[in-house]
Amino acid sequence: MDQQKFIFGYPESFIFNLICGGVAFGTAFVPLLRFPLPYGKHHPEGYKGYEISAKWGWFIMETPALYITAYFFLFMGDAAHLRR
Repeated sequence: MDQQKFIFGYPESFIFNLICGGVAFGTAFVPLLRFPLPYGKHHPEGYKGYEISAKWGWFIMETPALYITAYFFLFMGDAAHLRR
């Protein structure tokens, strides 16, 4: 069986996930600093960007909560270890 590798005292898989999370955060957040986006009714006259309806915006915003809850319910196993 292979030995688990550690970097700075943390498992290699944790460091990999940390780096991937940082890259994802940078990819999503840094452009928002460069290109300000108006939200809802607060866009200026002549705005030529993308627009979606408020209902679709709400649906897209709330969808990750559904997926995360389903993931934990289906894949995290038995919660017997959480009981006293």
